[in-house]
Amino acid sequence: MKWFISLIIVLGILAGSLYAVNREDKPVYVLDTRTAEYIRYLRPDIDPGMVDLIAHHIDMACLEHGLDTELVVALIARESSFLPWARSRADCVGLMQINPRAHRDKCKGFSGVELYHIPVNVGIGCAILREYMDRSKSLDEALGRYMGCQGAVSYKRDILATAAELYARRD
Repeated sequence: MKWFISLIIVLGILAGSLYAVNREDKPVYVLDTRTAEYIRYLRPDIDPGMVDLIAHHIDMACLEHGLDTELVVALIARESSFLPWARSRADCVGLMQINPRAHRDKCKGFSGVELYHIPVNVGIGCAILREYMDRSKSLDEALGRYMGCQGAVSYKRDILATAAELYARRD
């Protein structure tokens, strides 16, 4: 019975997240189905409702921080394989593998559990990536900072290759 109640709650969240209207009853945001398609392409085994939820929050954070969804999807695929509960040996957490010790300023006000929440994690991760992109001379350098190691060639190559593959799937 608990799983059924959880399912109803998730469906309610999804229904409210997929379409919003302003006071003039004009559409404000409709989920970009490409992001969900990218995730399904990379991880066809993930529950469709979870895919839509993750995709929605990726779209919103990318819109807020001026990032390409393909890059963020590729980063999440590499960091956590789309598992919101992922935790690394270095205590990085969630979809975007946020390091709370390294990013105290961005994690301030959130409990350790809240950092796993999809909108919080993706929002913080995108804020970090945007900051690194603004401070770096190249995307390669920004990704190296995100990982915490400029020499991680295979890490950066994987993300860029996946992002390029997703760009090629557009339209």
